[in-house]
Parts: sequence; C-alpha cells; structure tokens
Amino acid sequence: MTQRAKLALATAGLALSGGMLAAVPAASASTTASSLPSPAREAAPTPGKAVRFSEALALSSKRKGKNLAAGYRLRSLKTGLCLNSNGNGTVYGKTCDSTNYQRWNGGDFSTLVSQQTDWCLDGNGYGKVYTKGCNATSYQSWWFEDHGRNCWEIYSDHTRLRLDGNGNGSVYAKNDNDTTYQRWCIT
Repeated sequence: MTQRAKLALATAGLALSGGMLAAVPAASASTTASSLPSPAREAAPTPGKAVRFSEALALSSKRKGKNLAAGYRLRSLKTGLCLNSNGNGTVYGKTCDSTNYQRWNGGDFSTLVSQQTDWCLDGNGYGKVYTKGCNATSYQSWWFEDHGRNCWEIYSDHTRLRLDGNGNGSVYAKNDNDTTYQRWCIT
C-alpha cells in the first residue's frame, strides 16, 4: 500500500488490520497520520518514464490550468494535425476542429475512447491503427511517455509500437524513432 493510501486511511480514522479495514481510535488515528511522511509534491514524470493515461491527463490538466477530462484532442507535434476517427473505425490526422470525432476520453485499462463513436483506439503488430468496440485487451491499452509541453509518445501496451503519423493525414504505429512525428500533445 502506498504512503498516500496509508495517510488517507489514517486521516479517516481507518487502518488495515490483518487484511481487513478497521476503525482506529481517534488518538491512534492522529498518531498514525502524523507518523507517516507527508506526501511529496507530485513531480512530473521524467522523460523516458511511461505513465498511464490518467496520469498523463492529470499532469497535462495541471500544466494547462484546466480540466481536460471532458474530452481532449491529441495533436501531432510535427504535423499539427489532430487524431481523428470515424464511424468506420478509420483513424487519421485532420486539421483540428471542435467535433467529437477528435475528442478522446480515457476508459478502463488506459484506453483511449472516441467521444463520437464510443470505440477504443486499437492497433496490431503490423502498425495498423484503428478504432473498434472496447474489449479490455492490451492492444487497446496505451502508455504515455512524457516529452514536456504536454506532448507525449503514446505506445501500445501489447506491441510497444508508437503512435505515428505524417503530413498527409496517415496515422499508424511504428518502432520508436525519437522524432516529433511520434509526439502527440494533449489539447
């Protein structure tokens, strides 16, 4: 259990005892809470360290000073095009607009869910990227590697291929090549 979780339980007057949640007398609760180290200020992930979607979104929201949880866009740092999908499962880059085809929400297992279609971003080992019904597989689970300025390399949990694209609007997944074509900014 993390220190933060222990502190939260102690502050609420609870503790784990023999794997079960138990109430702690008020005097013990304050002693327990004060004996735990105070949670450190959350630091930004270090470059090269991957985080799940929820952590990337929280950090990007903090950097931008607004809550991005209500649907956000992923804009290619290199091309300026936004990640777009359609009702046929096609994923492509397109000039950024305000449609829900470019808005993505986070789901369980670090999935990226199209706000318009309610389908999850998916991919295969051959580099094809598409959306389809969410199925909780590792092909639909994505890691975010911080590169500053709210830009991330996004890669598949299953294939480890990076989300990539070009100026013509094609979106695909490739091995890590450390270029800005593989950096996607949360907007």
